Amino acid sequence: MDRTSLDLEATYAVRATIGWSNRRLAVTTKITLRNRSGGPIDHLLLNTVAGPLGRLRSLSVEVDGRAVRATLADQTIRVPFGGVLPDGGSVEVVVRYAATIRSDLAGPSNSGWLFTRTNGILNLYRWIPWLSRDHPFARPNHGDPFVTVVSPRVTLDLVADRPLRYAVNARRVSSTDGGRRQVFVAERVRDVVLTAAPDYRTLRGRVGDTAIE
Repeated sequence: MDRTSLDLEATYAVRATIGWSNRRLAVTTKITLRNRSGGPIDHLLLNTVAGPLGRLRSLSVEVDGRAVRATLADQTIRVPFGGVLPDGGSVEVVVRYAATIRSDLAGPSNSGWLFTRTNGILNLYRWIPWLSRDHPFARPNHGDPFVTVVSPRVTLDLVADRPLRYAVNARRVSSTDGGRRQVFVAERVRDVVLTAAPDYRTLRGRVGDTAIE
């Protein structure tokens, strides 16, 4: 068949271990996928800048508990199902990888700032393997080099080697181990972007009826 689609519903449960001191990142992402494309598909395309920016390694993928041979090219991970997923069918995909967080802001296509710890601040954009299509990372330094699909729900379980304070487009639901482990939930998003530092401060206020944090 060799067919996939962006008309899929995907929820993500992400567990990440963040090494602030050694710049190491280990990510396990469980994707619960439902085919709403109107026809069968036999593979999935996922996007992550950990390929071109983070020297992604130790990639392993399971589909419904079975190991499959996924391939990484540029910023796209191709996940074969080893069979056909019919319209309306569901599948669970687990993606694991390790990467190195950069120490600069340049990098390929001057995009190191997407995946770096520089000047005491951690930035992680497009680090979660996310439903996408094959799209090149290299481009002029403007515009958006990503094509991603809105997810109804994403859960983040973040474990760091020191307490961190996060700015993230999600709500925190728990913090344990002195802030070393924090859990967040996001809804209706097409990426979960986080920036973190040990010394971030939180300010709150209101502008009219709008609460700002």
